[in-house]
Amino acid sequence: MTVALTTDRWSIPDIRQAEMRSLGGVTVYFHTTDATEAILRDGFRDAEGTYKLVGFTLRGVFIADVPMDTNEGAKGEQLLEIVFPDDVNLENFELVEEGKPYREWCVPAELLNEHGARRLLAGSERDEVEAAQWAS
Repeated sequence: MTVALTTDRWSIPDIRQAEMRSLGGVTVYFHTTDATEAILRDGFRDAEGTYKLVGFTLRGVFIADVPMDTNEGAKGEQLLEIVFPDDVNLENFELVEEGKPYREWCVPAELLNEHGARRLLAGSERDEVEAAQWAS
């Protein structure tokens, strides 16, 4: 598995992420959790661990281009939608694994809190997002 490790600093270059779900100048990501109330009130907090990556320690918050569940290692029943302006580049935080049918990032909480608009997806909205995921 190839892992793109994070740098000490993040930048906001003008590189667009064309493969991502881009909607009128913003890019949408998802985070599965049971801590929605705390995240919406206080912001994201970094977690740290090896996450089955021998020799690597990751620090940050996991987000993906599709809703994740326990099959992908996500914990929780609530789904947050995180929207970034297209000029926020998360390339340095992507976890690249060949053959994985989704894209995933481990992003510093500070970056998520500063640039990401977040909201809880209600049941019907979550159903629509998940249905679109399987239709594509």
